[in-house]
Amino acid sequence: MRNGGAGAFACQLALAAALFASAQTGGTVQGRVISSLQGEPVANALVTLRELQTSGGAPPQTYICQTGPDGRFSIAGMAPGIYDPRPSKQGFETHPPERYATAHDFPPVTVEADKPVTGLELRLIPDSVIAGRLLDGDGDPVRNAEVEVQQYAYIAGKRQLRTMHQVQTNDRGEYRIYYLAPGRYYVHGESNERRYMNGPVPLPALSLAGAYYPGVTEVSRATELQAQPGAELDGIDIHLLPEKRYSIRGKLPAGETANNGHGVRLEARTPGNANRQPRYSVNFTRDGYEIWDVAPGSYVVIEDSVNRSHPEERLYGRQQVDVIDHDVDGVDLTYSPAVQVKGVVKVAGAAPLDLEKTPLLLRGDEFIGQQQAKIAPDGTFASPRLAPGNYQLGIAGRSAYVKSVRLGDRELPDRRIDAEHAVGELTVLVSADFGHVEGTVTDEAGKPVYDAVVTLIPDQSRSDWQDKTRDMLTSPAGKFSFSTIEPGEYKVYAWLGAEPGAPLNADFRKPYEASGVAVKVEANGRSAVELKVIVLMR
Repeated sequence: MRNGGAGAFACQLALAAALFASAQTGGTVQGRVISSLQGEPVANALVTLRELQTSGGAPPQTYICQTGPDGRFSIAGMAPGIYDPRPSKQGFETHPPERYATAHDFPPVTVEADKPVTGLELRLIPDSVIAGRLLDGDGDPVRNAEVEVQQYAYIAGKRQLRTMHQVQTNDRGEYRIYYLAPGRYYVHGESNERRYMNGPVPLPALSLAGAYYPGVTEVSRATELQAQPGAELDGIDIHLLPEKRYSIRGKLPAGETANNGHGVRLEARTPGNANRQPRYSVNFTRDGYEIWDVAPGSYVVIEDSVNRSHPEERLYGRQQVDVIDHDVDGVDLTYSPAVQVKGVVKVAGAAPLDLEKTPLLLRGDEFIGQQQAKIAPDGTFASPRLAPGNYQLGIAGRSAYVKSVRLGDRELPDRRIDAEHAVGELTVLVSADFGHVEGTVTDEAGKPVYDAVVTLIPDQSRSDWQDKTRDMLTSPAGKFSFSTIEPGEYKVYAWLGAEPGAPLNADFRKPYEASGVAVKVEANGRSAVELKVIVLMR
């Protein structure tokens, strides 16, 4: 908005009413928002200036304004201070998506009452578009099909595919995915056709297989697309070819029927791509089941049964099965009854802890899920009915941590318990005696670094290492502070330009090991570290 125009005046009035700022004595910030491509003005963008440092615990001031047709904005009546300026508008990104936003993208602005800030330029990155059609083997459109763009990202320290956007094709088999952050993508299409076993039309032997662009079933053979800022990749047509589908058949345990609350489902075992879930249908016979319309692959058949009169009598079972080039028969289901974990929680350490407000978390192995158990005032607990399997015990939230788990006189490694075969008294020792880690991040010249990502990483050989990981951004003074840290050995790093989640990957960190600082966190202790930032920005 132009300073002095009707839009700018309205903006000033709204801010003055909300923040009690005086337009006569406050500071002024003027500038414009432009595109990162050719510097074109971005109209109707929101500009937010949030105060970074306050004194006496006062809440930070925040000012918001909208740009005019020429991309300009003016905010008057601002309280003096240091502000973080951030523009935003649908269809634009504030920073390259392969890294976190930093002060390099939008440097802080110092506002003084008698020194107007002018000429501020804030850049936004235009989003991309990927468009095309889904076609079958005859070149006919595949209607109402699902199309999604996937991208490799670090998830829990592993590089995996994840779905970023998903749309459906229209009656011409066309799709268009917009508001897409620039980057590298794979495009996957899958038919939504519905096939019925018992109907007037016989079930066809073939179905359309899901495929990556240009028409391959494995992502390792797919074409990776580079979506440039503001560009439209058109003609990304995916050809779905016929694929033979198969059935998995077996018997239910004696006396079990679908009418007795029986359920069967199929889970894909697809390393590196958690997004791909199987499509299938289930049909029950008098004493068995059939999972049909199953594509070739590796799966786990998961079943459970609930006695409607006695819900506590739940039964569970799991079986792995590989479907290659024929139906799989004889996957007869064997059930194990639901289990319950009981024990006592004891508190160690000096910090007080309200056990009734400290639920115990039981995190199951793959395909099991997790449950919480309430702890009674006397420390006893009993979990809900659980599927048989291994569970790791922890505390929900960060009010405490589990120091040890003992079954009888034996300590359980990694705090894991075999819920089906555990014999003996279970004792869980918990504590709220956390440690504290703080420090400063500087560059090679010794200057503090703002918006560096600091990661606190535990020993990753432990299965519960993800619960102990922490990350945060540094303040304008380069400061960081981690609280509620479980005692133990850690290593701390500071990054500028690291891909989100990448520092949790041991292979990614390997070239930068010398830049990390080892720290031992003691119960109720404070550790101070000085870090040099690792710069990865392009």
